[in-house]
Amino acid sequence: MPENRDPAHVRYVGVDVSKAELEIAFEIGTSKTLPRRASRWRAWLEPQPDQVLHVIVEATGGLEHVVLEQCHALGVACSVVNPLRVRRFAEAIGKLAKTDPIDARVLASFGRATRPRPTEPLTPERRHLRSTGERSRRWWAWHRSPATVVPDEATDASTVAEQASSRPSPGSCWCP
Repeated sequence: MPENRDPAHVRYVGVDVSKAELEIAFEIGTSKTLPRRASRWRAWLEPQPDQVLHVIVEATGGLEHVVLEQCHALGVACSVVNPLRVRRFAEAIGKLAKTDPIDARVLASFGRATRPRPTEPLTPERRHLRSTGERSRRWWAWHRSPATVVPDEATDASTVAEQASSRPSPGSCWCP
């Protein structure tokens, strides 16, 4: 990574994350839409020897972790920022339209204006805790959802009731 950390030499990159794709934009210039797979956009973010990149991405409920991990693997600074702060910043500079290319450019401008500290990489312990929490949330969401048993013509009412009651009770917990 280049040693010149002077804020004037840092190039801020806004990345708007969605489930399927990334919108990547510098403050000035065009934006580019790429698939969320790391192999497709990783080369686009590799810094040139004479520049320092700082990626700005909004916290999106977990979708931003792919970007964060790839940036750390490349040695590129990356900051995960509060989406409400970015929205308020966009309103303050008169960017009221909300499209992915505009959001990516606003993120880059937000980075230049606020110079957020880079987000530290997750330690192995924190990564384990995060994955455990995600599994727990998925289990509870499944447990609390109504039974999704759809009877067919060959299934009688007692079989449907038996299948619907086969879920664990709220007091019991099976943890793998």
